[in-house]
Amino acid sequence: MVIYTGISTRKSADLTESLKIDFFTSNNLMDNIISLISSRKSIEEVSLKLLSQHLSLEGQYPSILSQKSMEELKLHISDKLKSQVAVAGNPEQTLSNIRSYMKDNYDSPFHYLLEHHPHYGVDEILQRVQVSRKKNSDMIEISYYQDDAGIVYHTVKFLGEVYLKQYSELRYNETASSVEYFQSQLEVVLTELNESEQRLKEFISKNRIMNYYEQGKSLDIYRKEVEADQSDAYQLATGAEAGLIKLEAQLKENIGRSYILDSISILRNHVSELRIKLNTRAGSETGNAAQIKDEIFKTNEAINQKVSHLYQQDFSVDGVPMNDILQEWLKLYIEKEKQFTASDVMLNDLKKIDERIDSFAPLGAELNRLEREVSIHEKEYLAIITGLNQAKIQKENFKLSQSQVVVDPPYLPSNARKSKRKILVIASFLFGNILVLTFITILLITDSSVQHPIRAEEITGLKVAGIFPKTGKNKVQKLEKVVFEYFLNELNLRRSQGKKKSPYLIGILLNEANGANLSIIQSLMAYLEKEQLRIQILHPGYISGGISYDEATYHQINEPKELGITQEFDIIMLIHPYWKEQHISFGLLQACDWNLLMIDAEVVWKPNYSKFVDMIQSSTGLKPDMLLSNVDSIFVKEYTGA
Repeated sequence: MVIYTGISTRKSADLTESLKIDFFTSNNLMDNIISLISSRKSIEEVSLKLLSQHLSLEGQYPSILSQKSMEELKLHISDKLKSQVAVAGNPEQTLSNIRSYMKDNYDSPFHYLLEHHPHYGVDEILQRVQVSRKKNSDMIEISYYQDDAGIVYHTVKFLGEVYLKQYSELRYNETASSVEYFQSQLEVVLTELNESEQRLKEFISKNRIMNYYEQGKSLDIYRKEVEADQSDAYQLATGAEAGLIKLEAQLKENIGRSYILDSISILRNHVSELRIKLNTRAGSETGNAAQIKDEIFKTNEAINQKVSHLYQQDFSVDGVPMNDILQEWLKLYIEKEKQFTASDVMLNDLKKIDERIDSFAPLGAELNRLEREVSIHEKEYLAIITGLNQAKIQKENFKLSQSQVVVDPPYLPSNARKSKRKILVIASFLFGNILVLTFITILLITDSSVQHPIRAEEITGLKVAGIFPKTGKNKVQKLEKVVFEYFLNELNLRRSQGKKKSPYLIGILLNEANGANLSIIQSLMAYLEKEQLRIQILHPGYISGGISYDEATYHQINEPKELGITQEFDIIMLIHPYWKEQHISFGLLQACDWNLLMIDAEVVWKPNYSKFVDMIQSSTGLKPDMLLSNVDSIFVKEYTGA
């Protein structure tokens, strides 16, 4: 089968524009496609579809399944099981039943077929499927090799169907999750926006705010107008009061009017008398006449002054007749009271306006906060809308770019390919032998595990004092007795060469926790006790029996006897703490007559092991000997001759 992927000529939502794909991206996409086709999930889906198709067959269809393959399938699927899952002529329902059965039965025959069957086994199909890119084109070729033509055809067909479906779902899911996210967030943000707008609406309604900024400005302007009117009223009232004072002064002057008239009348009478007197004495006495005329003149002057004063009383300086002064006074008095009253009213209005401003001003901060909250939610809502639109556009881009089609569908093969089995068998035989020999050679060259006594002495530089076979078999139990005898002979030889006869102190060094080695030590102790040796073992709680010591005490003493030994023994065996985990007491190492390093034969000898041996040698003057455990029985027999 050949599938056109179209990865180099993708279209966006704008059909007039193509997406540019570079060489690296193209190769990466091709690798993804090949990996998707060859994935275990895809192959398993193909296997189940193939199996469900075969089980749903009502008769013989060589183009789908040969008679031989059908008979072979019956060996794995009983008629009872087939009746439970197979629906004749309906592979889809059969596939659904198989999935349900496999889910409820983890050891069903279907699981076995998916693991081991040559036609349905996932690994078997993977080995026979070849997925490759045709040169540098957008074409993917899928090939499959099997011994049944119908199985070959439908396996390739199902591979193409499964791939196209999974690739489409994969590309769809790339944006589906983002679309779902934006849609879910859109509901949340819209709810928050509605709630914030509702809080703003309730706040405005409660405080009767139509337009806070215009209302605040109107309050300020109104206050200034009232303040100006109050100032004008106060000035008018003050002016009226000044006019009243002036009119009242004029009214006070009018009180002496009658007195002035009487004095004028008297002066006029006096002038008349003087004129009469002057006329009666005319020409008689010139001096007296002149005196009389002078007096008359002075009297007339006085009369003129009084008349002028009366005129001034009758007509004010402002040209207001004296008769109108009272009316003017009444008008000014009423005006003064009116303006003072208006001023007081306006002062009360100013207080009320100030109270309104005091209550209205703090609302601005809360109103700003609510408006800011609404603004934030609006911006968030718009951002979510924008993201949702972008995700939907990208989703449409992926749909448009999903232009993969099968340009060369699979066909039912009529002729089988020539077999190369014999050549492959011969080649695999030769290659297998060469590969095994090469592997063994490399393993022998590079392997640094101790394995057996001779190799252990070469690698470690230590003398092997005893070896112990792998435990768990009857033959091995017989070998244990032999190796224990060898160890006892070595022990007696060393005791006879030692300066002191008893107790003979043996130090056992273990690199790490190893239950098998501890079991060997216990078995060895039991064997030595059977040989009539009084023996005691000291350990930091690793085994049952013996004397368990405290690790703090271990680092404070220099004699093993100080760890709690109360009677005489032939042999005292001291198990030191694991030297890979804790420090070893070199004082106790020096006190021991024989130090033994117990190593598993499969352990790889490392440089730090050699450093530890050098430390022991520098502190005690002698290298420890080695006890080699978990040795293969062949090497044990070579060592003991048994």
